[in-house]
Amino acid sequence: MKKLVASILCLILAFSMSACYYSESEQEEIISMFDSFDNNKNFALLTYFELVVGDNHYDVNELKYDGKICNIVYLDKDGFYSVTFDSDTEVNFLFTSYDDLEPVLLGEETLPSHISRNYVFFVDRCFGIKLRVGETEEPDSINYFWNVDTHEITVEESQDETNRMYNRSIDNNRSKDYSYKVPNGSNHYIEITHNETGVTKRIDASVLNTFEEGKKIKKAYGLLSLLFGADNVYEQNGNIYFVSYFEVGFLGDPSYYYITKWNFETEEAEIFTSVYFETFPEGVIDMCII
Repeated sequence: MKKLVASILCLILAFSMSACYYSESEQEEIISMFDSFDNNKNFALLTYFELVVGDNHYDVNELKYDGKICNIVYLDKDGFYSVTFDSDTEVNFLFTSYDDLEPVLLGEETLPSHISRNYVFFVDRCFGIKLRVGETEEPDSINYFWNVDTHEITVEESQDETNRMYNRSIDNNRSKDYSYKVPNGSNHYIEITHNETGVTKRIDASVLNTFEEGKKIKKAYGLLSLLFGADNVYEQNGNIYFVSYFEVGFLGDPSYYYITKWNFETEEAEIFTSVYFETFPEGVIDMCII
């Protein structure tokens, strides 16, 4: 048992050393590696601090409507959908084009009860908001939907399982042909199921062995390739795009997110693009291939 504990501690130490102590020259090599890739610019990526569209990085706190920060909930090919709140019951529904970043008001509503601002999502061309109902310690809740095309309103009872599906969807409720499963509390692999055939396949760190850029990334990871993960996915014509993280400097200053394109039928993979961040981006909220 003592040997096992010692081995685990050594492994953790090795991970820590590998993650936090790239030398300056090693960091330069890693940055040169990512810069050498054929980085596609046809994407939008949303982190907790930045919206990235191709080569352009925007501070999300600077994206405002009527003086209020746009809370981005969904990236589309031409722009993003967001909301602002005038009060605990008043909400504005917005669309902003990537071309000019000028928010356009789609509609505004006064909702029937208190808005749970951490539970705003987008599904089937609808904004969705979880509303608190009642004054008890554990109030009931409902999901309120507002359609961006018709402005129709629908309401459904809010179930815990439904809320998890809406708010923790790894592809932001996009794909109708595929469903995704990740291990609890981790993102070290993704199980992808084709809904029509029931065929399930798995993406994990071994995918990096199947293409040249991936082999270079895995070599640069070192032992940390065991912690390979995917934060978000985007499906298009059977191609699964997934985002992974690479920490270059101490505590992620600087770091990269890179997008891999993987075909469900052939299981062939290739690098799609990589994105440099001067400071730790905290995580990916959404992604779109445009």
